[in-house]
Formats: sequence, structure tokens, C-alpha cells
Amino acid sequence: MLQKTCPSCQTNSYSSTNNGMWICPSCNRNITTVKTYQNSQKEMIQNQLLRFSHYKRII
Repeated sequence: MLQKTCPSCQTNSYSSTNNGMWICPSCNRNITTVKTYQNSQKEMIQNQLLRFSHYKRII
């Protein structure tokens, strides 16, 4: 799984391919030129859980 972090809103975005345009799912910014990282399924789930737990503490 490939991952990019939007420099505008810091949201992680995931894809199975690096082909074509890559748009941030949160702020709709074009992040095609942002560096891509290889991410395992386990890391992806951990990152999402961490974000959710942080969000839940804010509310």
C-alpha cells in the first residue's frame, strides 16, 4: 500500500498504485508530486486508529 501525507492538511492518503493524479481526500489538493511511502497494512491501520483516538479526545 502506498501512502502520501498532504502538506496542506497533514492527512494521510493511501493507494495501491502511483499512476495518475493523486488528490487529497480531505482538502482536495493535488498531491501527485508529494513523496510516496510504502506502507504495510498493519501500519496503515495503526495510523488510522491513532488519528481516531486523537480525534475522539478532542470531542
